[in-house]
Amino acid sequence: MEILVSIFILSIFMLVSFGSLSRSLIVEKNLHIYNKALEVAQSNFERAMSDKSNQDLNIVETDCFDDDCFKVNIQKTINSNKKMIIVNVFDSKIPKRFEDVTLQSEL
Repeated sequence: MEILVSIFILSIFMLVSFGSLSRSLIVEKNLHIYNKALEVAQSNFERAMSDKSNQDLNIVETDCFDDDCFKVNIQKTINSNKKMIIVNVFDSKIPKRFEDVTLQSEL
């Protein structure tokens, strides 16, 4: 929920900061790609959370929005009885500040 609120606030800031309509449309399209990547990441994160095995897990999923594709990598690692889930989103079309987004959660 916090991520969606942050994206909403960021999208408003980005749309206000770019004066021309064409730039705003590009930013809006990039935000749609980023939102789609977050949806895929969230579903795979939930999948990794529900995995009860004590084995490492690596999920790589490629998805597309319109003609733009991105990759989501979910890793669940277990070290010293600690479980760590790491989510990485990679896409060269996503604005630079969104590249290599990493979310971590310790279980």
